[in-house]
Amino acid sequence: MNDDALVSVTESAGLLPLNSDVVRLFDLLDDGDQPADAVRLAVGIAGRIDRALTLAVRQARASGLTWEQIGDLLGVTKQAAHLRFSKVV
Repeated sequence: MNDDALVSVTESAGLLPLNSDVVRLFDLLDDGDQPADAVRLAVGIAGRIDRALTLAVRQARASGLTWEQIGDLLGVTKQAAHLRFSKVV
């Protein structure tokens, strides 16, 4: 997948602009006066990170990595990696 295609995929998956949201989250956490907003923002970031991880695993499988290799990268068994991602990859 080339860089333009990757940007297109990340934009369509709602992954951008993640960096500014992470900065905003840490600002909210530092202030400590809007905990509900911090939780909502963290949940949104976690969802986008999960989508990014799914896209990365999909790309890894398409490039020929085995479930064992992906599991090693994730720090889990090949069975755990397969169980989590095989239906979406």
